Amino acid sequence: MWIVLSQAAYFLSRHPGRRLIIAGVVMTLAVIGYVGLLPDQADSTVMAQIHLPIVLWAYVGAVYLRNAWRDTPSRVRFVRYSGELVVLASLLALGGAVLSAVTIGLFGLVYDGVEEWYAGNVGILGAAGIPVIATYLYDVVFSRRTAITGVLARVFAPLFLVMVFAYLILTLVEGKNPFVDRSFLITVNGFLLLVVGISAFSLAERDRASAVGSADYVNLALVCATLLIDAMALSAILFRLASFGFTPNRVTVLGANVVVFGHLVWICRTYIGLVRGKVGFVAMERVVGNYLPIYLGWASGIVAFVLPLIFGLR
Repeated sequence: MWIVLSQAAYFLSRHPGRRLIIAGVVMTLAVIGYVGLLPDQADSTVMAQIHLPIVLWAYVGAVYLRNAWRDTPSRVRFVRYSGELVVLASLLALGGAVLSAVTIGLFGLVYDGVEEWYAGNVGILGAAGIPVIATYLYDVVFSRRTAITGVLARVFAPLFLVMVFAYLILTLVEGKNPFVDRSFLITVNGFLLLVVGISAFSLAERDRASAVGSADYVNLALVCATLLIDAMALSAILFRLASFGFTPNRVTVLGANVVVFGHLVWICRTYIGLVRGKVGFVAMERVVGNYLPIYLGWASGIVAFVLPLIFGLR
């Protein structure tokens, strides 16, 4: 939670806003108080704690966009920042891990117990500061123009497409039954988020004036294939609900799959219109920007606050 709020603090330090600061303090206190009221070791509590950072990330978006948070292109800019932050933070973490390994190796030749001291005094501070440093690099050093996520999306989209088709073919050949395989649902949920991210970042970095190219066809094929896998996952979830009953985990997974499925359908439909020349870039921006409140509504309105009330101590 504090790592997410540090991002908001960074933007507020550069462009202070009294109302945003007050809203952030109130939201932070409310979240802390709410978490303290939740029962310990309950599945609904775990789901709520996992999804509460999304609520705080929405506050980061409000601080980042300020009065432009209703504007679709501005929301797309925030999506672009989120992707670039993940990439830059990963690179910084990798570099920090190498530096830490070398530092511990050298000083370990002189002192005993360097690993414990370094991890508790340097490593934890460095890890906490990585998101803020990554934001600074994106905001100041690169002037918000890195476009790394768009490049990575174009590189990995064909690879994911090949992987998806290979999986579908092997599933049919081997006769695997996803309805009884719990690990299938866990893997698919992560995969769905990756595909949505690839599609969103591809659209966010797409040139307004560029013609339809091979990358668009690859993304469309990837989304269509992913819809097939998501349909399988939804069927498996409904089967498990009918067989074993409702639990916070199953309801959360079902809702997340429905939300992502709806987004993928909208992306697919708009992509088809794009390749047929019936829609333009503005429609593609709406696909990315206008669906964000639905993700926020599910994560904050349902999982974080409603499910704990419905399931109680379960």
